[in-house]
Amino acid sequence: MVAAGIPSYLVKKQADGNRTGQATKPGKKKGRAPPKPVKRSCTLVVRVTETERLLVTGKAREAGMSLSAWFRAAAGKTRRRDCTDSATGSTGA
Repeated sequence: MVAAGIPSYLVKKQADGNRTGQATKPGKKKGRAPPKPVKRSCTLVVRVTETERLLVTGKAREAGMSLSAWFRAAAGKTRRRDCTDSATGSTGA
């Protein structure tokens, strides 16, 4: 059977059994996923105690988030503090 001039083996079937006019070649790979707007290529290593690890992973699980996503969200909610000592005016470095 030929649909709209396309041989039947090149026509893709939809879930309901209907055929679409989109031709696909057997064995041909589909296109790649679109590029992500933000590429996370840096790694952050943090040392914690077993108790701290359990606390943090529990909070991430309660929030329904991955550990990385939970840390990113927690870091975005923090307020920046001035690093200067108000009494001496020196930095904490």
